[in-house]
Amino acid sequence: MNAQDTSVSPQDGGTPELRPGGSAQQIESWLVQRIATLMQRSAQEIDVKVPLTRYGLDSVEAVTLSGDLEDLLERRLASTLVWDYPTISQLAQHLGQAAAQGNPNVITNRVRVEPRTTSAAPSFADDDDVKNNSRRLRLLDVPGVGNPYFRRCEGINGDRAVIGQREVVNFASYNYLGLSGHPDVSAAAKDAIDRYGTSVSASRLISGERPVHVELEAALAKLVGAEDALVYVGGHATNVTTLGHMFGPQDLIVYDELIHDSVLGGAELSGATRLPFRHQDLAGLDALLTRRRGDHANVLIVVEGVYSADGDVPDLAALVALKKRHRAFLMVDEAHSLGVLGKTGRGVGEHFGVDGRDVDLWMGTLSKSLASCGGYIAGSRKLVEYLRYTSPGFIYSVGMPPSNAAAALAAIQVMQREPERVTRLHERVKLFLSLAREHGLDTGTSSGSGVVPVIVGDTLQAIRLSGILMDQGINVAPMIYPAVANDGARLRFFISSLHTEEQIRHTLETVARELGRLKRDFSGSFEVMTLKASPDEHPNMTLAREGFDGFVTLDLPALSRQLAPDVVYHFPGRSPLAGAHKGKDAVLDFFVNAFRYTVGTLNVRLKELLADANHAVLYWSNTAHLPGTDLRLSADICEVLTLKDGKVVEAHWFVDNQRAFDEFVTQGARFIEAHEAAIGGTR
Repeated sequence: MNAQDTSVSPQDGGTPELRPGGSAQQIESWLVQRIATLMQRSAQEIDVKVPLTRYGLDSVEAVTLSGDLEDLLERRLASTLVWDYPTISQLAQHLGQAAAQGNPNVITNRVRVEPRTTSAAPSFADDDDVKNNSRRLRLLDVPGVGNPYFRRCEGINGDRAVIGQREVVNFASYNYLGLSGHPDVSAAAKDAIDRYGTSVSASRLISGERPVHVELEAALAKLVGAEDALVYVGGHATNVTTLGHMFGPQDLIVYDELIHDSVLGGAELSGATRLPFRHQDLAGLDALLTRRRGDHANVLIVVEGVYSADGDVPDLAALVALKKRHRAFLMVDEAHSLGVLGKTGRGVGEHFGVDGRDVDLWMGTLSKSLASCGGYIAGSRKLVEYLRYTSPGFIYSVGMPPSNAAAALAAIQVMQREPERVTRLHERVKLFLSLAREHGLDTGTSSGSGVVPVIVGDTLQAIRLSGILMDQGINVAPMIYPAVANDGARLRFFISSLHTEEQIRHTLETVARELGRLKRDFSGSFEVMTLKASPDEHPNMTLAREGFDGFVTLDLPALSRQLAPDVVYHFPGRSPLAGAHKGKDAVLDFFVNAFRYTVGTLNVRLKELLADANHAVLYWSNTAHLPGTDLRLSADICEVLTLKDGKVVEAHWFVDNQRAFDEFVTQGARFIEAHEAAIGGTR
């Protein structure tokens, strides 16, 4: 093979060789084998059109994969490449096309970093990831709404909160039983401070052990039906240190694909083989374990008692049977199910009538229903004893502050003494779900937990809706990509036993009304872009004008030059030509079909163009007349272009206001119907 040959060749039956300048097909072949090797699967099991995350590719493996590609292709790649092009097919096509075009803005020759010779001190502000984060934060800063995160909350975080010096109804709290702020819980914390101080000042192994720690652990173990328990100072750290310590490279950890980040971090730290299974797909989990159980010393299944993005609950009884059949361990993360599920709030085990000893590792947090801070692991006495003397996150960490331990212990006692709190929470959740569905709101798979999502779909509309609700005295935070899928943006409502029926009814009436208004009035979506008018010589002005000219004249080559290979165009959801058109060819096909109705009759006038470093916004007047009829179609149109490396990578197309949009939809349907009749329905 000569030096110019860029084909792939097998290396001892392993991953094919990849050379600089490789084609899309060659890169795809390499990626298939590389992913198969990473995930310990056969190449035949790898579907090039399935997102890599389905195969358990985590952030560390993604970075490693990007680094390997950089070395082999001798090119510098964007740090987010594997997430920007989530399937093997998309990634290979992008890399192959970019290499063939030699486009330095898309993929450039890799630079070998040499030690700095300048006297200037390094700055994290120059880091690509830091810059990308700053850009994302600017997009979150919605005019009239502001950043929907890190809202400053005064007072107790209950069914009401004080934000921006005004009281609002609060659905952004995990205070499920209203025990944070309960006088008995607060008094217990204050008494512990008076008795033990604000810190135990040392690891519990050395001199930080206090009686309240032991009492709390005994109460937690009894609550979940385990023999013993151990508390840690942080919930996230509980999962990371436990999984990272207990399992190793010879083991397998399988987890629901929607599992919490802390489980992913701990599994990664362990060095074990890690495989996800489809959300709530126990048949798929059974098949996976049938194939893979014999390859590993220990196998751990990890699920959540309530999934915090969707509010649904796993079938714990079926999972116990499955883990016994495959001789596996089972871990349940009860962060959002303890105090919520079960007749008396003892969690998902009580909910399904499962013996607590049938779950090997119970994990939970103390910060939600138990009104404190920290996490715990509960299980057999031998297991807890082992962790007590060896778990790095426990023996090398300061003991839990006495006030936190006392608060959690008091919360357990109040919950057991006042079971009506759990009963009332169940009633409020049932009411919220039934009313939401009556109003036509999409609550996904939520099934009676304290978490109820209202799925909006569009990220910008979710952010906007959160701001509108805040203006009307309702605090609920949006959950957007990458925490959920691109089309799964939502508002998450956390229900508390403190919420009144009146609060819930008013909130859902408001949500339904404002969401309906947003979906009709697309001006709300493009208003979120914070853009400044720029000089005409700004490069994005030229880019946007050329794209606009290509659109107006249907000059497809001119338009095509402005579009990245997998650009996505979004059109209004109720327009006759609605939808998301992904890929340059699909976008161009859309314009051909759209223009066939109006060629020769369309008049488009650019009214205004704004731009910043990453976006261009075009406003134009659009009028059309169908010859031989009295039908006229007119609207003020806005197009928001997202720009990257000199290309349009995403665009949102909007009608200016609700009235114009309704008229556009009605007249547009008549226009198209008449035009198709005139041309015989041909395309």
